[in-house]
Amino acid sequence: MKDDASLRLFVGVPLAAPVSTRLVRWMAGGRQERPQLKWVEPQNLHLTLRFLGERPAGDVDVIRAAVGRVLNGRRAFTIAVQGVGGFPSLERARTVWAGVGSGTGELAELARVLERALLDSLPGLPPAEHAFRAHITLARARTGYVDGTRWTYVAA
Repeated sequence: MKDDASLRLFVGVPLAAPVSTRLVRWMAGGRQERPQLKWVEPQNLHLTLRFLGERPAGDVDVIRAAVGRVLNGRRAFTIAVQGVGGFPSLERARTVWAGVGSGTGELAELARVLERALLDSLPGLPPAEHAFRAHITLARARTGYVDGTRWTYVAA
Protein backbone atom coordinates (compact mmCIF):
# COMPACT_ATOMS: atom_id res chain seq x y z
CA MET A 1 0.00 0.00 0.00
CA LYS A 2 1.43 3.40 -0.96
CA ASP A 3 1.85 6.07 1.67
CA ASP A 4 0.02 8.57 -0.54
CA ALA A 5 -3.00 6.31 -1.11
CA SER A 6 -6.23 7.30 0.57
CA LEU A 7 -8.92 5.09 2.02
CA ARG A 8 -12.52 5.69 3.07
CA LEU A 9 -12.34 4.86 6.77
CA PHE A 10 -14.57 4.43 9.80
CA VAL A 11 -14.35 2.87 13.24
CA GLY A 12 -17.08 0.29 13.72
CA VAL A 13 -18.25 -2.55 15.90
CA PRO A 14 -18.79 -5.92 14.20
CA LEU A 15 -22.08 -7.63 14.94
CA ALA A 16 -22.44 -10.95 16.72
CA ALA A 17 -23.47 -13.74 14.33
CA PRO A 18 -27.02 -14.16 15.76
CA VAL A 19 -27.69 -10.42 15.34
CA SER A 20 -26.34 -10.41 11.80
CA THR A 21 -28.36 -13.48 10.88
CA ARG A 22 -31.57 -11.94 12.18
CA LEU A 23 -30.96 -8.65 10.33
CA VAL A 24 -30.12 -10.46 7.09
CA ARG A 25 -33.39 -12.40 7.34
CA TRP A 26 -35.30 -9.16 7.92
CA MET A 27 -33.49 -7.47 5.03
CA ALA A 28 -34.48 -10.28 2.64
CA GLY A 29 -38.07 -9.03 2.79
CA GLY A 30 -36.86 -5.49 2.25
CA ARG A 31 -34.85 -6.44 -0.82
CA GLN A 32 -37.97 -7.95 -2.39
CA GLU A 33 -40.30 -5.11 -1.45
CA ARG A 34 -37.87 -2.23 -2.07
CA PRO A 35 -35.39 -3.23 -4.80
CA GLN A 36 -34.76 0.45 -5.57
CA LEU A 37 -32.77 0.70 -2.34
CA LYS A 38 -29.08 -0.18 -2.19
CA TRP A 39 -29.01 -2.78 0.57
CA VAL A 40 -25.89 -3.32 2.67
CA GLU A 41 -24.18 -6.64 1.95
CA PRO A 42 -24.49 -9.01 4.94
CA GLN A 43 -20.73 -9.19 5.51
CA ASN A 44 -20.62 -5.37 5.76
CA LEU A 45 -23.19 -4.94 8.55
CA HIS A 46 -21.71 -3.08 11.53
CA LEU A 47 -22.39 -0.35 14.05
CA THR A 48 -20.39 2.76 13.17
CA LEU A 49 -18.79 4.61 16.07
CA ARG A 50 -17.09 7.26 13.92
CA PHE A 51 -17.00 7.87 10.18
CA LEU A 52 -13.64 9.34 9.19
CA GLY A 53 -14.07 9.82 5.44
CA GLU A 54 -11.13 9.83 3.04
CA ARG A 55 -7.89 9.55 4.98
CA PRO A 56 -4.28 8.78 4.04
CA ALA A 57 -3.58 5.04 4.23
CA GLY A 58 -0.82 5.82 6.73
CA ASP A 59 -3.49 6.88 9.24
CA VAL A 60 -4.70 3.29 9.69
CA ASP A 61 -2.02 2.42 12.25
CA VAL A 62 -2.61 5.69 14.13
CA ILE A 63 -6.36 4.95 14.22
CA ARG A 64 -5.76 1.39 15.44
CA ALA A 65 -3.52 2.71 18.22
CA ALA A 66 -6.12 5.30 19.27
CA VAL A 67 -8.86 2.64 19.33
CA GLY A 68 -6.58 0.37 21.37
CA ARG A 69 -5.99 3.11 23.95
CA VAL A 70 -9.73 3.80 24.20
CA LEU A 71 -10.61 0.13 24.65
CA ASN A 72 -7.76 -0.69 27.05
CA GLY A 73 -9.28 -1.54 30.43
CA ARG A 74 -12.83 -0.81 29.26
CA ARG A 75 -15.42 -3.34 30.39
CA ALA A 76 -17.54 -5.18 27.85
CA PHE A 77 -21.23 -4.38 27.67
CA THR A 78 -24.26 -5.72 25.86
CA ILE A 79 -26.42 -3.94 23.34
CA ALA A 80 -29.85 -4.88 22.04
CA VAL A 81 -30.81 -4.17 18.44
CA GLN A 82 -34.40 -3.02 18.23
CA GLY A 83 -36.61 -1.05 15.91
CA VAL A 84 -36.18 0.41 12.47
CA GLY A 85 -35.74 4.04 11.57
CA GLY A 86 -34.49 6.31 8.86
CA PHE A 87 -32.39 9.40 8.33
CA PRO A 88 -33.56 12.09 8.21
CA SER A 89 -36.86 10.38 9.16
CA LEU A 90 -38.58 7.07 8.40
CA GLU A 91 -41.22 8.97 6.39
CA ARG A 92 -38.51 10.52 4.17
CA ALA A 93 -35.60 8.12 4.52
CA ARG A 94 -32.37 8.35 2.58
CA THR A 95 -30.86 5.82 4.98
CA VAL A 96 -32.77 2.94 6.60
CA TRP A 97 -31.31 1.60 9.83
CA ALA A 98 -31.82 -0.79 12.73
CA GLY A 99 -31.80 0.93 16.08
CA VAL A 100 -30.15 0.10 19.37
CA GLY A 101 -32.23 -0.27 22.53
CA SER A 102 -30.19 -1.12 25.62
CA GLY A 103 -26.53 -0.16 25.59
CA THR A 104 -26.99 3.23 23.93
CA GLY A 105 -25.50 5.10 26.88
CA GLU A 106 -22.38 2.94 26.89
CA LEU A 107 -22.03 3.29 23.11
CA ALA A 108 -22.44 7.07 23.29
CA GLU A 109 -19.73 7.29 25.96
CA LEU A 110 -17.45 5.05 23.91
CA ALA A 111 -18.05 7.23 20.84
CA ARG A 112 -17.34 10.39 22.87
CA VAL A 113 -14.03 9.08 24.22
CA LEU A 114 -13.08 7.73 20.79
CA GLU A 115 -13.83 11.10 19.18
CA ARG A 116 -11.45 12.85 21.58
CA ALA A 117 -8.71 10.25 21.02
CA LEU A 118 -9.04 10.49 17.23
CA LEU A 119 -9.00 14.29 17.23
CA ASP A 120 -5.87 14.22 19.42
CA SER A 121 -4.17 11.60 17.21
CA LEU A 122 -5.04 12.76 13.69
CA PRO A 123 -4.01 16.32 12.87
CA GLY A 124 -6.52 17.97 10.58
CA LEU A 125 -9.37 15.57 11.36
CA PRO A 126 -12.51 17.68 11.62
CA PRO A 127 -14.91 17.01 14.50
CA ALA A 128 -17.78 14.63 13.75
CA GLU A 129 -20.45 16.32 11.63
CA HIS A 130 -23.38 14.85 13.57
CA ALA A 131 -24.04 13.87 17.16
CA PHE A 132 -23.56 10.13 17.68
CA ARG A 133 -26.70 8.06 17.20
CA ALA A 134 -26.30 4.31 17.61
CA HIS A 135 -27.60 2.50 14.53
CA ILE A 136 -26.80 -0.18 11.98
CA THR A 137 -27.26 0.97 8.38
CA LEU A 138 -29.37 -1.50 6.39
CA ALA A 139 -30.03 0.34 3.12
CA ARG A 140 -29.67 3.66 1.33
CA ALA A 141 -31.91 5.32 -1.23
CA ARG A 142 -30.22 5.35 -4.63
CA THR A 143 -31.98 8.62 -5.40
CA GLY A 144 -34.36 10.81 -3.44
CA TYR A 145 -36.19 9.47 -0.41
CA VAL A 146 -38.37 6.50 0.44
CA ASP A 147 -41.36 6.25 2.77
CA GLY A 148 -40.42 3.52 5.20
CA THR A 149 -43.63 3.74 7.20
CA ARG A 150 -45.54 1.55 4.73
CA TRP A 151 -43.19 -1.41 4.58
CA THR A 152 -44.97 -4.64 5.42
CA TYR A 153 -41.80 -6.33 6.64
CA VAL A 154 -41.12 -3.58 9.22
CA ALA A 155 -43.67 -5.19 11.53
CA ALA A 156 -42.49 -8.75 10.84
